[in-house]
Amino acid sequence: MIETRNGNLVVSNKSILVRQVTSSVCDRQPMDWLLKRFPLTTEDIFECINTISDLDDFDNSQHIKIVNDGDAQDIQLRTTAISDTMFLKLISFGRIFSPNVDNIDELYNIGFKQVAIECYTDLVEGNLDFENSELHDIVFQAFDKCLENTAKPEVILELLQEDETT
Repeated sequence: MIETRNGNLVVSNKSILVRQVTSSVCDRQPMDWLLKRFPLTTEDIFECINTISDLDDFDNSQHIKIVNDGDAQDIQLRTTAISDTMFLKLISFGRIFSPNVDNIDELYNIGFKQVAIECYTDLVEGNLDFENSELHDIVFQAFDKCLENTAKPEVILELLQEDETT
């Protein structure tokens, strides 16, 4: 459980600062390192991530930059820059779809892919509902900027879903 003490968010039963935990997550420390560093459970760590993910808003800066290392027929996306806020939000989103996964990088990938699938599903179905979610809109804008009409939305969606089944 997370609570506030002296103006700081802490894991209540251990008095560990939530932002210290999420800062280590954003420094790309693996779960086993986090569990050794902080006397917390895996669920406590994810509660810290979820809390900061819910509290922190996006500002006007660029939150994610992706590049295509492939071509129009073989799209291979790679994240080259990401804000801490975006990283935590995508981990939280990934955990919704894969609650039994504890690997932070894997959860980031799951969250990123699921957001992209939802955006391109909406686009293919002819609606722009994803624009109502700041998270989805930012990921879509990164895709759009990276791919610059390299492939049609139907092709991108098919590739995202194909990769999901393999």
